[in-house]
Amino acid sequence: MKALEGINIVEISGVGCPGCMAAMPEARQAAEELGVGFVIIDAEKREDIPAGWSIERVPAIFLADGETEIFKCYGFQPEEILYLCAEDALRKYLSAKGESTPS
Repeated sequence: MKALEGINIVEISGVGCPGCMAAMPEARQAAEELGVGFVIIDAEKREDIPAGWSIERVPAIFLADGETEIFKCYGFQPEEILYLCAEDALRKYLSAKGESTPS
């Protein structure tokens, strides 16, 4: 897929969190395969987290268009599972906006 402007996989992670460190390469790979950006936000820097996002635990992984949450999950997810779930959510989101997913 070609890059989708403004859409990112965002990992909210904690310093010293083993699950966060394990999730990072999986989330980065899913972002690359989806053609979206990848951003990491330190959970302790609450001012960097969009106001409407609910963080129950870390790692929290969001697919977002700017500050608009498209999809989220918690904990370690294998890249294949994260990709499939995020891809489905992205297709539905773009379809609702009248856009198609680039290939």
